[in-house]
Amino acid sequence: MGFTRLYEVGITGKGVKVGVMDSGVYTEHPWLKDRVAVARSAFDYEDEQDYFGHGTHVSGIIAKLAPDVSLYSYKILDSDGRGDLFTLIRGFDWAVNDGVDVINLSLGSPVNCCFSTIRLIHESAKDMGVFPIYAVGNFGEGKVACPAMIEDTLAVGSVDVDGSVADFTSRGPGCFFYRRPDTYAFGGGSKSCVISAWTPLSRRRPGMYACVRGTSQAAPQVTAATALFIQAYREKYGVGPRYEDVKRVVELATENNILRVDEMNRAVVNPVAQLLLSLALLLVGEAVWRLRTR
Repeated sequence: MGFTRLYEVGITGKGVKVGVMDSGVYTEHPWLKDRVAVARSAFDYEDEQDYFGHGTHVSGIIAKLAPDVSLYSYKILDSDGRGDLFTLIRGFDWAVNDGVDVINLSLGSPVNCCFSTIRLIHESAKDMGVFPIYAVGNFGEGKVACPAMIEDTLAVGSVDVDGSVADFTSRGPGCFFYRRPDTYAFGGGSKSCVISAWTPLSRRRPGMYACVRGTSQAAPQVTAATALFIQAYREKYGVGPRYEDVKRVVELATENNILRVDEMNRAVVNPVAQLLLSLALLLVGEAVWRLRTR
């Protein structure tokens, strides 16, 4: 997927804090042991461990693709995968106070509830230098999950192993007719799924690994890419990028057909690989270009 080219020039996510707002994380998993800097739970009746599985799976994807990031696990979904506006607010509050750089939110609701409040939370996080990245949802054509539907979010859809857009990927207009998703990554589909860490504490499918498909699996790949972008940007310019910088990279890639979906509903190329290559060429220049053209 192009990640190894960045690792070869030292771009591994070092020094970047990545928040995962999900169902917690199984901290003893081999992929995640000693990788979780902070773990918090929004529930008085459950600790920080993952009893659902989803959060561990998402965290495992980020940990594998950005191997030197520090993970901050914010458990805002309980052992049944349920949360609400109050747990969401608490998660964002933790992320801002902990100085997290980018947050993965592989969650959402098909119901446009508390829209104005969630929009305000999103904008406030951006203003504090936090990059929220959302899964667009698994509701198919015409229905985009909230909060991914909010304008000026970075919403991620899923493509299958053959490059076709997964049937379940939410697609359509968000707020004010903004088209969603903004970009795609491999999240599996009818022909494939994503293998990652799981938690043996899960009641529904206990085990150490699981193969799962969904936009929830696509979003953390873009989150990992963003973490690498942040590291590279800091090393080149001495400061972190703005939210608008990340959005603009995706827009430029789209304008140049790097993230295009053609008339046959197929992604033309692997979007995350091209995004990372764009980031590398933009920020580290000649060194990565030589690696690419060997």
